[in-house]
Amino acid sequence: WTRNQVLTAVALSIMNVSLCISFGIISPFYPTEAAKKGATTTEVGLVFGIFQLILFITSPFYGAFVSIIVVYITNY
Repeated sequence: WTRNQVLTAVALSIMNVSLCISFGIISPFYPTEAAKKGATTTEVGLVFGIFQLILFITSPFYGAFVSIIVVYITNY
């Protein structure tokens, strides 16, 4: 692995961990706060479900995009 490849892998790993942490932090508090604002449990479930669905749908596109960027960065 070259230095650029290692730095790219580290940056992507840090971003992935940050995303998981940020979603994990709001998960326990979101239903309570949403209920205070009048949201039903169904609506809260839809928010979490749609978020995961969007991640599932867009992941292949982001994976292809990251591959292009890595090739561009390593050849630059």
